[in-house]
Amino acid sequence: MTRRKGEIDRSFFDDMLGQVEEASSPAQRGNIELEQIFPRANQFRRTFDEASIEALAASIAEVGLLEPIVVREQGKGFELVAGERRYRALRYLGWERVPSHIVTLDDAQAELAGAVENLNREDLNPLEEVDAVLSILQHALGTSRAQAIILVTQVRSLELEGKNLSEGDAASVAGLFKRLGYTSVNSFYANRLSLLRYPDDLLQAMRHRGLAYTKARVLARVKDAEARRGLVDTALKDDLSVDELEAHVRVRTESSRSSPELYNDFGRVKRRVTKRRVQQLDTASQKRLRRLLKELEEIFESVE
Repeated sequence: MTRRKGEIDRSFFDDMLGQVEEASSPAQRGNIELEQIFPRANQFRRTFDEASIEALAASIAEVGLLEPIVVREQGKGFELVAGERRYRALRYLGWERVPSHIVTLDDAQAELAGAVENLNREDLNPLEEVDAVLSILQHALGTSRAQAIILVTQVRSLELEGKNLSEGDAASVAGLFKRLGYTSVNSFYANRLSLLRYPDDLLQAMRHRGLAYTKARVLARVKDAEARRGLVDTALKDDLSVDELEAHVRVRTESSRSSPELYNDFGRVKRRVTKRRVQQLDTASQKRLRRLLKELEEIFESVE
């Protein structure tokens, strides 16, 4: 982990959520029909451990719901702002109505509230963590996601060079990461932000299909996009362990090693095919060469 448990400045979360609450009209309390509530489409937390949801459901069944969920009105229903694990546990229990705080927030405020709540938990996967941190950076610095990534990269470079981080945006970024509990900006960059360099199909599988980070890290070594997508499907369908997936990737990698050698062999033959040599071939050899060229053309057409 890039964060150390217990080092997070909890007042930071209070400050950020306080800003959201100040921007919102006073929250209303209500018992809302469960069927009227829906999760946010761009929720940072996209994968949930079913066993932990069942454990939470058992706890709620025993002692009740200790903390209401937070929602905002959206269209004809209510969008979850905070408390999706509780929401899922209540669905598991079959509750018809949910004690809720109803707040008035715009999209940016709702996103910030969700990011803060999720980052405050220890079981986010690394990609969810990256998305939550970048969202908080955007809000705190008043910038875009792309610019937030650029700032993190710049501050990381200054940090590695031992430069002064006490002024301007560099100080803001470094201070924010310290309050979030990171040992350095570089630790976040190296162990988390680097995930965004993974192929898009892997990021989508992590975000929407529940592919574990440990398995995505293995699959990132597969450079052939079609082969990688096939391995993602296999890993998810067969619930492969990391070791099993390593074995699949190893077989794939070893089977592809002949490609550079084959290309070199092809190049060596190609250099020998000159106009003069072709003209020197007898009729039978020219016919044979035409057949071989046709077969070669068909082979390459099959992979276009």
